[in-house]
Amino acid sequence: QRVARHARDLIRVEYEDLAIVSDPRDAMQPGAPIIHDVWPDNVQTQRHIRKGDVDTVFARNDIVIVEAEYTTPRQEHAFLQPEAGIGFIDSNGRITVHSAGQCIHDDQAQIAHMLDLPLERIRVIYTHAGGAFGGREDLSVQHLLALAAYCLDKRGIHRPVKMVWDRQESFRGHPKRHPFRIRCRTAASEDGKLLAVEATLVADIGAYASSSSEVLDTAVSMVTGPYEVPNVRVDACNVFTNNLVCGAMRGFGALQATFAAESQMARLADALEG
Repeated sequence: QRVARHARDLIRVEYEDLAIVSDPRDAMQPGAPIIHDVWPDNVQTQRHIRKGDVDTVFARNDIVIVEAEYTTPRQEHAFLQPEAGIGFIDSNGRITVHSAGQCIHDDQAQIAHMLDLPLERIRVIYTHAGGAFGGREDLSVQHLLALAAYCLDKRGIHRPVKMVWDRQESFRGHPKRHPFRIRCRTAASEDGKLLAVEATLVADIGAYASSSSEVLDTAVSMVTGPYEVPNVRVDACNVFTNNLVCGAMRGFGALQATFAAESQMARLADALEG
């Protein structure tokens, strides 16, 4: 490790500074830096729910309305065991990776795609995962080990490669919980019956999508809470930024939406009591 880090420090890299965008609200504005050409507006996914007639409800003057905006932060999984693994070429000529993970066949397929090799040339073997909580669903060391083993083999060096991330590398290297900005408006009758919910959700997914579409699906389905609401309007989107990538984490979008939904219930209860 000491020799490898010394070699790393001898490498000189020249960077070209480019414009960045770190706030999803700015990323959606015209003229904002484009993260990926295939998404010129930086919006990766949109979801919409329509039920009943929200506008008619909110136009009434005999109801109680509460409105607020909520933000939730990016969150690190912080599992005890940092990412680690070993890569080598086995006796059958297969690139073999031993590591901990959560999606073994996805890892195999992504490594094969990256190296442009048939799927049967890649073998992934999982060790005990230890902590994960969604943080091991994406590739971390697996593809790097495969690439290193492949390149060494091409140079006639038939030795295994080991990689162990320290905590700082782990913080930087794997996806986080999505930060959300959620604006909610909730209407109820004066006797406390829920009549309508309107919500807008914007998620900062970072520079790559990971499982963000599925996370947004969960969030939009949870933002009204576990309540029967006859009139609903929800608009939600995932937005690319230059921030850390976000992906799976316990709750998978439910925590952010539930925080907003239940905060609205508390505000509504206060308003009805007042």
